[in-house]
Amino acid sequence: MTELPYTNPFNHKYDSGNYLHLLSIAEGYYRDFEKKAEELRKQGRRAGVGLSFYIEQNNFGPWESASVRVKSDGKVLVIIGAAPHGRVMQLP
Repeated sequence: MTELPYTNPFNHKYDSGNYLHLLSIAEGYYRDFEKKAEELRKQGRRAGVGLSFYIEQNNFGPWESASVRVKSDGKVLVIIGAAPHGRVMQLP
């Protein structure tokens, strides 16, 4: 890939995204959440902060999804859309 926008072999377009700008905006929110998490930890509560993103499609079709659930027992369940499509994601 040498120029943007770029259309991959599956006809999906990548634009410039301006990812550094996106991260600079996200950092402000992240730092605020870090402060809130620290306050909660001082109260004896469990709290953490995380950040994740990706730019490549990890599943064929327009069915991409992501979900984060905090369960009543305090465990966190993270679900992302993924399907076995030749990248050894499914074991025999």
